[in-house]
Amino acid sequence: MDVFVLDSGVDRAHPEFAGRVMSIDDCSSVGAAPWTPYVDKFGHGTHVSGIIGSTSYGVTPNVNLHMVKVLNDKGSGTDATVICGFNKVDLWLKKNPTKKAILNVSMGYSNISTVINSVTTSLATTYARRLVVVVSAGNSNKNGCNVTFTSMNAVVAVGSTSATLLESSFSNYGSCVDILAPGENILSTYPTNSSTIMSGTSMAAPLVSGVLAQHWLQNSTLTGLAIRNSISSASSALHAPIVVKLKSGTPNKLIQYKCPFNDCV
Repeated sequence: MDVFVLDSGVDRAHPEFAGRVMSIDDCSSVGAAPWTPYVDKFGHGTHVSGIIGSTSYGVTPNVNLHMVKVLNDKGSGTDATVICGFNKVDLWLKKNPTKKAILNVSMGYSNISTVINSVTTSLATTYARRLVVVVSAGNSNKNGCNVTFTSMNAVVAVGSTSATLLESSFSNYGSCVDILAPGENILSTYPTNSSTIMSGTSMAAPLVSGVLAQHWLQNSTLTGLAIRNSISSASSALHAPIVVKLKSGTPNKLIQYKCPFNDCV
């Protein structure tokens, strides 16, 4: 199973990845300084990748990880770098017509970029049979229907909760959020063979990406659309409401990441 991460790069040599970072691509040709090609100077991408697939902290440590660096050494990107990243994923899918992939996008916009929404929707719908796009809902404490990525129907938008099962104070909210996941004080990998704690919907999204990747591994005949639509089955909503305090419009769906589909092997 292949999982792509659009982010600030990754520490490929980190022992927690055990050689499972299969490729690193870079969008420095359209990026703004400071930018060290292929290298994660910011740490965000290494942390996100670790939540998905590191040995000690990862949800699914048996996946192949692919990083596309679209954020510079300060964690900033532009429409041009994000589009570059999507184009690189598109190229990989074209070159590997039988493979499936999860694409994790842990970054935020403060408003709606029609260009980015259009490119994201096009990629997700073109490859709906073998690609699932998972995005962070954003950390602006505003209605997610009013920001890029979360406002789109073709993605899985992930909000954040605390350890005490409150929707995080920073998390974007509303009906455009598809599911919630823990996003506060998350321990994961960090550059130079270390680990650190970070908080944000950026940490919640890769947890969901890892759960969906594991489900797809165990149900390889399902299409990407079926995997995306199955997200509700991996939430607490089937059992009993579990998030004790929600913001306006957010669905009461918290990802269950210990055998969420009852298909663990």
